Amino acid sequence: MAIIVEDNFLDQKLIDDIAFEIKTKIQSSEPTWATSHSWEGIVVEGSNSANMSPLKVGMHRLRQAFVNLNPFYNDLQFEAFIYLWNRNSMLDWHDDAGYIASGTVYLNQHWDSSDGGLFLYKEDDQILAKEPKYNRLILNDNRQSPTVHSVSAITPWAKQTRVTIQARFK
Repeated sequence: MAIIVEDNFLDQKLIDDIAFEIKTKIQSSEPTWATSHSWEGIVVEGSNSANMSPLKVGMHRLRQAFVNLNPFYNDLQFEAFIYLWNRNSMLDWHDDAGYIASGTVYLNQHWDSSDGGLFLYKEDDQILAKEPKYNRLILNDNRQSPTVHSVSAITPWAKQTRVTIQARFK
C-alpha cells in the first residue's frame, strides 16, 4: 500500500488553464459531461452523482508533474478527467486495481473539512482520512497492492461543488 500526499502539486498557471476549461465546459451547450451513476459497485446507492469530463488542456504539463514526482510513471498510459462532486455524492469502499496508480488533485481554494468529501483509506485495522485541500494530490500507487479507499459524502450544506482532477496510469 502506498498513499502519497503532495501539497502544492501543480503550478498556478496550469490550475488557471484547467479552471478556464471547466468554466467553458459548464457554459457549453455541447454534451461534454458524463455521470458517475454508470460506475457499478462503487457509487453508494442513494448517492447524488458526480459529473466528469475528459481533461483536454494541460495534459502534458499535468503528466509531467506526476513524472517529476516519480519517473516510473513516464512510460505508462495516462488519462485525466475533471470531476464535479455534487452535494450528497460519495464513493463506497473500492480499490483502483485496474490502474498502476491513480490520483486526485483538489481544486477548491476554500474547502472546509466539515463539507465532507474526505479521502478515506484503510491501513491495517484503521480507517485514516485525508482532507481535500487546495492543490493537494492524493496518489494511490498500486504497485505493491491496491489500497482500499472511499470518499465520504459531500454534505448537503457544502457551500460549493467540489472540483477535482482524477488522473490514472495504466
